Amino acid sequence: MAEEKKVSRRAFIGAAAGVVGGLAVGSAIGWLAKPPERVTAPGVTETRTVTSTETRIVTATSYATTTVPAPRKEVTVKVNWWPGPESDAISRVIDRWNKYLAPETGIKAELVLFGREAHVDKITSILLAGSPELDIVFEFYLVGKLAPYLEPLDDYFADESLYPYTLADFYPVALDAFKVDGKLYGIPTDVSVHVLIYRKDLIPKPPETIDEMVEVARRFTKKFNPDSPTEYGYIVSGKRLLFNAMLWESLMASAGGTPFELGKELKAVEDLTSPAAKKALQVYVDFIKEGISPPDSITYEYPEANAAFQAGKAAMYIQWNAAIGELRDPNKSPLVWDKVGVAPIPGVKLPDGTVLHRSRTHYLGFSINKASLHKKEAFKLLAYLTTTRAMLDYLKFGGFPPMRSVFAMPEAHAVRTEIPELMPIMEKYAYAATTHPEVFTIYDILVKHISAAWAGEIGVDDALKGAQEELRTLLKK
Repeated sequence: MAEEKKVSRRAFIGAAAGVVGGLAVGSAIGWLAKPPERVTAPGVTETRTVTSTETRIVTATSYATTTVPAPRKEVTVKVNWWPGPESDAISRVIDRWNKYLAPETGIKAELVLFGREAHVDKITSILLAGSPELDIVFEFYLVGKLAPYLEPLDDYFADESLYPYTLADFYPVALDAFKVDGKLYGIPTDVSVHVLIYRKDLIPKPPETIDEMVEVARRFTKKFNPDSPTEYGYIVSGKRLLFNAMLWESLMASAGGTPFELGKELKAVEDLTSPAAKKALQVYVDFIKEGISPPDSITYEYPEANAAFQAGKAAMYIQWNAAIGELRDPNKSPLVWDKVGVAPIPGVKLPDGTVLHRSRTHYLGFSINKASLHKKEAFKLLAYLTTTRAMLDYLKFGGFPPMRSVFAMPEAHAVRTEIPELMPIMEKYAYAATTHPEVFTIYDILVKHISAAWAGEIGVDDALKGAQEELRTLLKK
């Protein structure tokens, strides 16, 4: 047996290095170059026989190293929404982000709400001032006016390391509503689209053309048909309010006119005196004049029109899709909740035999503040909010995202029964409303003139010509 000798410190280290190999060498180098956060794991003792000119029993202890990550610096992204069902919905989605994804990403979301009436003025003043107070802003109609103060998103979405998802699930027209000069400045979260709401227990097949709509409306007006179960055949939202001009615009577009569509504002003005525009306006003038619509409907807007339908007073009307939920609620609409049908807005027959239907859409959505100090972090949150999972949750909790993948899900249909009826309208007939900076002024001018016509103050031709002249002046500026 070879004689066992004491091993010098130098021999011990050399032998240990040879025994443990690369791991020990790496550990040693790691130890020597150890940054503050590196710590040693408990020692591991190995006994090996090393063969040289003489046999020695060497016991070596190697030290593995591990890395304890430095604490992640948390960034808070301030997300603005407006109060109501939309903020109730997004708060639940944000809660999920903060619980499961904030620890991983280091990005916490904080919801910031302003009063609903003050919302537009508040976000506008913040953005125009170049304030970083908000990172994500919730807006509608305003993207054309606010685009210089919003972050363009195209490059972010084109970077797969930042965005490994897809925007193809959104209806293209919904994304168009957040484009200015070809650049994308926001993502849609909620859609408002115009539809024909009708009594399906009384009207088995909804009218497809405007002429059919007029005929059906007369048939369900007691003045013309004493046996009619409804007093009026149609409800005109006739108050001098810009949103009512938008409702009329969908009828005018379905008649073959040119609406104030994205990029077609000048053509819309020039076509305001077209036969199609005159036809659509004459229908509303006649409905009120002949008593087919309630006589006080010249003061109606969204709630009054809904109330008349809920009371069983009328057979049909054009309305925002948002009304469908309350109309089909047995507690809110006990007289009609199970009798509510939804169809495309009646139009005109085309030379190929098909019928033209158009529905104006506008969208609520969110954008990144160009002055934000956390734009990359804000985009990571924004990217999550474009996923099917996030938008399905948003719908379940009260929102209404224009997303095809969500609309196709049975879970979504269980929450919003109108989705199957809205899908073909969104796919085939919806158009994006203008994002012109003067969008509010455009519709204020339009409704001033057309409401004067259906109130009997001026004629159809004069109303449309007056609107045209005033809008020409506005757009030239």
